Amino acid sequence: MSRLEGAYEHLATKADLAALESRLLRWIIPTILGGIAGGVGIAAAVARLVE
Repeated sequence: MSRLEGAYEHLATKADLAALESRLLRWIIPTILGGIAGGVGIAAAVARLVE
């Protein structure tokens, strides 16, 4: 049994996964919002050039 317990020390715990999820959300949400804002800006610029 001790051999099995020692083999899993490198795996993530529930707390590790929760912290990772929090960090990912703090990174992904602003990236998506920035992409949307950039897309809207590009669309507005193209609309001005087409007129």
